[in-house]
Amino acid sequence: MKRLTLIRHAKSSWLDMTIDDFDRPLNSRGEKDGPRMNSWLKKHDICPELILCSPANRACQTLTALSHLTKHARETRFVDDIYEASVFSLAAIIQAIPVTINHAVMIGHNPGLTELSHYLTNEKSDRMVTSALLIFELTISQWSDIAPNCGSTLTQVWPKLLKK
Repeated sequence: MKRLTLIRHAKSSWLDMTIDDFDRPLNSRGEKDGPRMNSWLKKHDICPELILCSPANRACQTLTALSHLTKHARETRFVDDIYEASVFSLAAIIQAIPVTINHAVMIGHNPGLTELSHYLTNEKSDRMVTSALLIFELTISQWSDIAPNCGSTLTQVWPKLLKK
């Protein structure tokens, strides 16, 4: 069994329309949601061995806010192909994870992450909101075996659920 956590970047800013999409920073809500999600990760002792992160500014800023993950992961990789990726590109990135890794995190963007969650579980759910976190248990022994409907959703969390 393998465990995969998908995290959509926090809410980004559209204030300056001259900034390229890749370079957009987080807005104030995104800056507040990151620490809230980090507290949840810490409380639930989510400790991946590998983090795969889009190099887009908003994804990198989200990763910085999730210090609990970076504190525990053995390795963090910034993967260009996560940005604007299709579900098949994301699946190919996951298939290349070394077999020795049991829990990996991917921080990226929609629509790719939502499509990937559907691919893994065959469950049609709403679009992943910003800062959403989904944890999947995959019924595979090596990452190269990832295939449609190979997993089940263990946890779904997003900032509005944590405000209570």
